Amino acid sequence: MLWKQRKRHERLYYGTGALAFIILLMLSLFMPLTGVNAGSSVDWNIQIPGENPEFDANNTPVMIAGIEHNLSFYIGNSDAVNVSLTYAGDIAQKNQTNTYEWRYAVGSFSDVLYGTYINLTSSSVFSDKVAFHIGVHAKVKYGIWHLVVQRKLGSRYERIIDSDIHMEKADPRLALSTPVFEFRVEPFESGEMISPTEKDYRFTTINSGNVPLWLECSYDSMSEIFYTTNMSLVLHPGASLKHSIYLTSLPWSPRVFTVKEYVKGTAMHMITSDMVSFIPSFQTVVKINVKVVRQGFNIMDIGLAKLQYEKGPKVADFNDVLDLHLFISGHSDASLTVSVRKLELLGIYYDGRWHNESDTSETLTFHLTNDSDEKEIMVRVRCYREDVSDARVTYQLYSDSNSGSVYTDIVVGKAPYVPQAPQKSSGINIVAIVGVLVVIAVILIFMFFYTKKLKEEGDRK
Repeated sequence: MLWKQRKRHERLYYGTGALAFIILLMLSLFMPLTGVNAGSSVDWNIQIPGENPEFDANNTPVMIAGIEHNLSFYIGNSDAVNVSLTYAGDIAQKNQTNTYEWRYAVGSFSDVLYGTYINLTSSSVFSDKVAFHIGVHAKVKYGIWHLVVQRKLGSRYERIIDSDIHMEKADPRLALSTPVFEFRVEPFESGEMISPTEKDYRFTTINSGNVPLWLECSYDSMSEIFYTTNMSLVLHPGASLKHSIYLTSLPWSPRVFTVKEYVKGTAMHMITSDMVSFIPSFQTVVKINVKVVRQGFNIMDIGLAKLQYEKGPKVADFNDVLDLHLFISGHSDASLTVSVRKLELLGIYYDGRWHNESDTSETLTFHLTNDSDEKEIMVRVRCYREDVSDARVTYQLYSDSNSGSVYTDIVVGKAPYVPQAPQKSSGINIVAIVGVLVVIAVILIFMFFYTKKLKEEGDRK
């Protein structure tokens, strides 16, 4: 009896389970398929063209106001679709700040309300998928909006997407990390592709905003001789790029000049042309210094006169004689004063003769007529002080009420060690004499007492 009851209970249990499974299976046939977003029966995405979909902290899809977005989803065999996007807060009056509608029907797309906020060229249908390239005005209500998509099936419309959208303000931002670039070019040489003095110098652009930027550059002068890598391309949100700068030399005379490079980031995919007024471009500056100067030299440029001088510090031994070379050029009258510190100025050789009226400073005058006509000067100094690290030759240049001062430092080593020979004796050795006298005194005392003792012994006998 118990066995029969147990069998009856088992049949009831398994039968109930099978019935529940069949009911769930039948219900699932009538339930919509779950897509990538809650409240949708189809897979769909919304993103800026060329970018990945963005989501906020609550996993709500993000849309950037004023920027074109690609809203794509499957429509099956439907030939008509309605899309509405509405601000989720209070709406006193429907307008461009809170309400939008788009439609696809009979093979064409349209902005139902305003006729503006859709890219008809990019919107398309392929196979059973549709892509609306749409956007909203940059000055809308920010926050949560509501997206509803309906497709036409026969004579009725079916809701296939029902989702919140987080509407954000367009925030184009371009950050720049850069050194000051310096190029050194040999005078009168041209056609050489030159890297910065510091070979690893590069600058970095960073898109710290929420829209893709079109990156480009320009120069305030001589744009034909400069080339910057990784320009005229897209800088994606959150991305960074490193850039190198190269220069093609021209046959310049010695000089120093500065060029400014302007790096500009322009927001891409603005839904209408008037969005330019609401979504600004950003521009930053890279400073480029160019020195046209001989290898191993530095240059002072005071406008109408230029002086090339040897870079320091120089290293010398004690009592060395050094010849330092200078080159002066320009197109004006100029004077040059050379002075020394902790050195002896032996003379300045210029124009075929020595100028050595002083051992501390000397002044020369010049009549400069052509930037390409360099005049060579030689300064001769002697390192008469040993073990100094701050010996210096200073050059002061004057021209047309302008002046400048530069210098070449010299480090002087210690004087060489010369061992001293032992000195020869040149007189009486007092110590030796005293020693001898002591010895003689001891002997005499000994003999005195010894003789006395012998005499005393003889008297007793």
